[in-house]
Amino acid sequence: MQTRSRVLLLVGMAAIAGLAIAVGFSSQRVIETSAPGDDPEMAVSNPAVIAPAETTVNATVPAVPETDPRDAHALVHDARRLIEQGHAADAEPLAVRATEAEPENTNAWNVLGRAQLALNRPDDAEVAFKHACAVDSSNAYAYNNLGLLYLQRGASKDAVGALETAVRLKDDVGYFHNNLGLAYERTGRLSEAAQAYGAAVELQPGHATAGIALARVTARLAPAVATVTAPQPDSVASALVTQVKP
Repeated sequence: MQTRSRVLLLVGMAAIAGLAIAVGFSSQRVIETSAPGDDPEMAVSNPAVIAPAETTVNATVPAVPETDPRDAHALVHDARRLIEQGHAADAEPLAVRATEAEPENTNAWNVLGRAQLALNRPDDAEVAFKHACAVDSSNAYAYNNLGLLYLQRGASKDAVGALETAVRLKDDVGYFHNNLGLAYERTGRLSEAAQAYGAAVELQPGHATAGIALARVTARLAPAVATVTAPQPDSVASALVTQVKP
């Protein structure tokens, strides 16, 4: 009788232990499958990409920066970090303080524009980005961000000018070319769009958005080439080939 009772007791303890382990595994799976924050360089809903984008630090609560209010460089760094954590409202006052500490700091104006754009205040962001460009006409990132703002507004022709400047100033950034390709595509300049998307893919082979866009534009150009059934003069044939060349 005692033996039977011990067996039943051991079975009961094993069942309880097994349940505890199962609960532990279930909790672990929830932790492991929780999604990290969105990568700022891969905007899913909008193929244009704002810049500059640094390594994202995931956080649920904005960090409280301990920054000298006169140190514009540190303020810009903290503001950029908060934007990338999704706390643009906390970043904006830091960026404002940076512009007040150093009115000629182009990065301060650029990050202020980023915060304001994230807060859905495009008019304020436009002023900040234009000021960043005026302070330093070689700030390719500010021109890219100004172009992004125009794309979001639907002002694609204005976007072309800003993004062409960004690419001219710094032609080794893949997403600059991607954004320019989008502006060209929206203004009907398909052959130039294909070239810009192709440059983005060449610089960043893993840039899925640019690869998809390149295929889309190439397909749109293909019917124009397919309609040519008779031999054409060399000049016309060359132009047609140029249209589909990435």
